[in-house]
Amino acid sequence: MLITMGAFTMAFKKEKRLIPPFYNLDDAVTAVKNLKEFSQHKHHEDGHLPLHFVRTGNEAAPAVLFIHGSPGMWEGWAEYLHSHELRSKALLVAVDRPGYGGSNNGISGATLKEQSDTIVASIKSAFPHKKKWIIVGHSYGGPVALRLMADYPDFFSSSLLLAPAISPSLVRVRWYNRVADLPVVRSLISTHLHRSNEEMFLLSDELSKMKPDLSSIKNSVIIIQGQKDGIVHPGNVAYAEETLVNTTVQKNILPQRGHFLPWEEYDLIKGTLLKELQK
Repeated sequence: MLITMGAFTMAFKKEKRLIPPFYNLDDAVTAVKNLKEFSQHKHHEDGHLPLHFVRTGNEAAPAVLFIHGSPGMWEGWAEYLHSHELRSKALLVAVDRPGYGGSNNGISGATLKEQSDTIVASIKSAFPHKKKWIIVGHSYGGPVALRLMADYPDFFSSSLLLAPAISPSLVRVRWYNRVADLPVVRSLISTHLHRSNEEMFLLSDELSKMKPDLSSIKNSVIIIQGQKDGIVHPGNVAYAEETLVNTTVQKNILPQRGHFLPWEEYDLIKGTLLKELQK
């Protein structure tokens, strides 16, 4: 049993962890927290889930919203939040999605719509004069970004999607998700991994519900995808092109890259974002 559980734990962590241990962000997180303009917020609008988010950058400049995957926390974006180039040209906001980090209040199974409404209610309250946000979403953050674009077309000007999991037919509940759902295993894994596992069971249905709304998106969508991604199938790019029929999908396929694009392709992503901020 111990050997079986050990093998399961290693496989689960290898597939589900969205910040691999060889990307040490501790120094970047500390540096961000030491910035003069850094601040943390915990917002709870009536009728919405609590949301924790952080901000850095220039409040007089255009705004960028960073959305992590599953699991994840705002800290995964620390290098971007600390970038002098980005901070001088944009207000930078990174959220803990409902159920993660500072937004973890025991809520599970939040729909894409609930997450979209919660995020907008919070940032509207905190930054009432900001409109035309740019969204950067990684992995599960990709469908959240598209839900935001569809629900609030006047609030978001464009999105940069990194390995987005958006096709309902390409999302599969894997063997380790089923094992992790067993009561004995649920008691052994972290709250974040448990929350992530729950999201995987719901995601395909959530994406199917969102599909009819994708044609309403008219603002810019950029996708960066690794061809060797073993977590999010590269076929998600073709799905985006098929369903986002009223906007042009700009795609950048990286033949030698996998899933961990925010950390492996920092310069490319930062450069792409800086170009969007110049428009």
